[in-house]
Amino acid sequence: QINKFGIMRKPGSIGNIAIAMSYLSNGMGAIDEKEMPFEGKKDLIDISEIQGKKITGIIQDTILFPQYNVNDDKTEIIAKMKQHIKSYGSIIAGVYGANLMNEYYNNKTGAIYCDNAANCPPNHGVAIVGWDDTFPKENFNKEHRPKNDGAWIVKNSWGTEYSQDLDEYKKEYYNVLKNQYSEQILIDRGITDYTKITDEIIIETLKSAGYEGEIRDNILYIKIGKDGFMYFSYEDINIYMNLTGIIKSLDYCNYENIYQYNETRIFTIFIIQQ
Repeated sequence: QINKFGIMRKPGSIGNIAIAMSYLSNGMGAIDEKEMPFEGKKDLIDISEIQGKKITGIIQDTILFPQYNVNDDKTEIIAKMKQHIKSYGSIIAGVYGANLMNEYYNNKTGAIYCDNAANCPPNHGVAIVGWDDTFPKENFNKEHRPKNDGAWIVKNSWGTEYSQDLDEYKKEYYNVLKNQYSEQILIDRGITDYTKITDEIIIETLKSAGYEGEIRDNILYIKIGKDGFMYFSYEDINIYMNLTGIIKSLDYCNYENIYQYNETRIFTIFIIQQ
């Protein structure tokens, strides 16, 4: 079965802001969580499961901010972003940061600063919810530290903690050890396979890297940032490349029909019946 109103994406495939804006402005979304609870699966579903839902949110106006390159003066765009957050709310941004364990991220402070375009392609979407002009540059990793203080406060989709099956994490960590040390060194330390890696080793390794970990029911939980919030430097190379804000939205549909040729377009003409 084909959803003729869809964008022909397979379950689990990545999205983007254009897809989100289309879905939220063409009368097909958003719906309440209770209408279709999130399950974190990639299984195909019957098309009937997405039909007949009550639309409880609609976007009517958005703003696409101009793109700024790394060497451009950011004074104007920073002022516009701050004013938008004060007037309308958060700004959607494309950033590098879909990998929790990377050299550009300091989990102790929740600080991220990417300074290399080749190593830091945009691969994640976040919401900029505020800013801190005095956020110290020392909070970023010393190997990748901006020149000046200041950061955007970001609400990430990871929540307050990351979880993974403990055995799977140990397997990954064992492969890391094999790349770092010779087989004989690991044997001398009693680590002949991933099952020999103790829970204490995992927790201590995470702690030395600035992560607070906890094991419950054979699941490893790692606390993320500052209660799920992170700080992106004003000088981050990606933060100004793909910015979108919502200017007007409603928690109900104030029209009966949408007249359009392509349901997957971002731009939609609304016929509002008073």
